[in-house]
Amino acid sequence: MSMLIQPKWLFRSLYAVLGVLVLIVGGVLIAVATVDLRPLVERSISESLDRPVTIASLNIGWGRHIAIEARGVKVANAAWSSKPHMISVDRLSAIVDLPSLLKGVVRYEKLQLDDATIVLERGADGAKNWKFGAQNGKSADSKSASGLALVPKNRRQFPTLIDFTLNKGRILFRRAGKPDIDIVIARGTISSPADDTPVKLSIDGAYNGTPLRLTDTGLASFIALRDDSTPYPAAFDMVAEAISLHFQGAIQEPLDFDGVVGDLKVEARSVGAAMKVFGAEVGLTAPLQIAGTFRHQADNWRLERASGRLAANPFTGTLALDEGKSNEADRLHLGVEFTQLALGPLISSVAATPATAPSSVPATIVDGEVRARSLTWEKLQLGDVVLKGTTDPQGPKAGTLTFGFYGGRIDIRAKATAAREGEVVSVEASGADVDLARLTQLSGLEAGQIVGRVQAHLAVNLHIITLKNALLGSRGQVTLSITGGSIARGLVELASSDLHVLFGKSEGMMPIECFAISGTLADSTVNLGAIQMRTRNASFNGAGKIDLAAMNMDILIQPRTSGFLALDQRLRIVGPLAKPSISPFSGNAPAAPPAAICPG
Repeated sequence: MSMLIQPKWLFRSLYAVLGVLVLIVGGVLIAVATVDLRPLVERSISESLDRPVTIASLNIGWGRHIAIEARGVKVANAAWSSKPHMISVDRLSAIVDLPSLLKGVVRYEKLQLDDATIVLERGADGAKNWKFGAQNGKSADSKSASGLALVPKNRRQFPTLIDFTLNKGRILFRRAGKPDIDIVIARGTISSPADDTPVKLSIDGAYNGTPLRLTDTGLASFIALRDDSTPYPAAFDMVAEAISLHFQGAIQEPLDFDGVVGDLKVEARSVGAAMKVFGAEVGLTAPLQIAGTFRHQADNWRLERASGRLAANPFTGTLALDEGKSNEADRLHLGVEFTQLALGPLISSVAATPATAPSSVPATIVDGEVRARSLTWEKLQLGDVVLKGTTDPQGPKAGTLTFGFYGGRIDIRAKATAAREGEVVSVEASGADVDLARLTQLSGLEAGQIVGRVQAHLAVNLHIITLKNALLGSRGQVTLSITGGSIARGLVELASSDLHVLFGKSEGMMPIECFAISGTLADSTVNLGAIQMRTRNASFNGAGKIDLAAMNMDILIQPRTSGFLALDQRLRIVGPLAKPSISPFSGNAPAAPPAAICPG
């Protein structure tokens, strides 16, 4: 009997012990459900982040899923940051899968944030406030760090968000000595049915005041996001007020948007809208389309092997943005080549950029090179055009322009400095070996009437407020000469009113001993004070003006010849620059003054 009684008391003893344990666990659960856990949670998260964390109120509901309701959540910023808090959330509501806490990665069945502000800031030494401090001698954001984390320090700790919503959010991105980037999120959502299914993303808000919508067109799963051994596959569309962007590629560090490689397509209603993304003000309203390979690593942004259209002009090239260090300007480099470039539509799309007050924050410097194998503007056609320049909003702008022009070459150097209103542009231009025979055809002269090579020099200062009034307030000097030239004998006789032309046109050419023009530019008018051409038995002196605003001319020429039958009748050349008329002049205007620009 005694041997049968011992097991019975043993089981009773076990039941008694289990009963006590159940009572203890029940009491603990009741205590946990009723005791204020806010200080414990604050301390735990603060230790995890190595940053003070405060919570105004906290309610927790226990079960298979943990329900959390918190208000007034604040995460302190790094000590060097300009704002006291990195994260501020007015209301946080979450349903957490309890078993996920044992697996090391938090799974939110539902997470909602209301009235949240996040300040992301980079310090003067390149430090990032979203990279948290070290604990126990190890960096808290080490790539090897993994496991349970209420706030992810790297992609391996990123939680699963089955249903995430952000209402009324703001992300302020600050860089030392650079303009702020202010992103407002009216509503943002992230969702996925499970850890291993594609993620869906949608954001409606504004970028620096410009309305913006971001939607994914293909994001991989949360499991792929946490696998830092391979870049995270991602594709998304961004549509703003005047620009749309599509990206498809992969991101090595999704939380930093770093190590990015993929295909990028951009369509902008205007160049100005596209350049505004880089912080540059460009007054060009022509539409832009561009696509290429996009890369982002650290402070370097690249769009390589790009092709697109500027207005109706196709081009290829590369764009590169290098972020400057603390208190240094960002630099945008352009390398673009056009096969054919129609300049007229682009000039008509130029708009004045608004005047801005001086700022201590350095704006973006734009430099680069633009090439065009062929450039057309109305009847003008240029070849092998090369434009190089730099625009520094805090200093002078400078550039060079070279192009082939009727068999010769034109070189232009310009420098612009800010004025109280607009800019003052200093321009120096020179032309060498321009084919005079082809040039004179613009005036309607018969081909071959005048031949030679033109050498020219121009030095001018322009006061530019808008492109349309660029010549207003301009001042400068103009000189032009012809070397190795010849003129048709019959044309000289016609110009000198030689009666020989009544008996037949003289044949052959005669050399031009000297041809020179000098003048001054004032506002939009070129005042030609001296025009002289001299051949073996004739000379022509003249003066007049060219109105560049109206694109017309009015010039008087006085011939002096040794011909017996020459009348030496004064001539007037008047009308549009492209096709003026030439006729005898018998008015009361004084004769053209003698020129003294030809030697001898």
